[in-house]
Amino acid sequence: MAIAAVLIALFITPLYLHVRKTNRSKADALRRLHDFASSKGWLLTNSEIWRNRYFIGLDEMNLGLVYSNDIGDHSAIAVPLSEIQRVRVIERSHRVSINTEKRKVIDAIDLQLIGKDGNVLHELEIYDGNRYSDLDGESVLVGKWEGMLKKVFESSVKKIPIE
Repeated sequence: MAIAAVLIALFITPLYLHVRKTNRSKADALRRLHDFASSKGWLLTNSEIWRNRYFIGLDEMNLGLVYSNDIGDHSAIAVPLSEIQRVRVIERSHRVSINTEKRKVIDAIDLQLIGKDGNVLHELEIYDGNRYSDLDGESVLVGKWEGMLKKVFESSVKKIPIE
């Protein structure tokens, strides 16, 4: 009985330490990103981390967006939404034939932020098929953020006169 307890403890300890380390680094990254937003005068009311890598956060009141495609490398971009006119989801895919069946394989999903001049100012990577072999809710996530941003644009148009 004692041997079984020791073996279980030996098996669980590395898993526990790994989860603890991952949670700590995720919390540190989240704090850094919120501090980055604060340095711009923004308070992120909505934010999301996925795949322990990507981050997106939104300040609806001050019209600010923070995005990072790798929270581990301490880099993020700040996007003043006052410069953005609209948002669009871009999905790149190809078809694969398996026997008589054709399947759609998604290569990438991006969220494009388009400026008032009609040019793409930012393309935010949501999913990269070269990095990951399958989707993990990114289709739902990109739809959610597209909807949130469209709602912000609609409400900000009422507040800010368009030139």
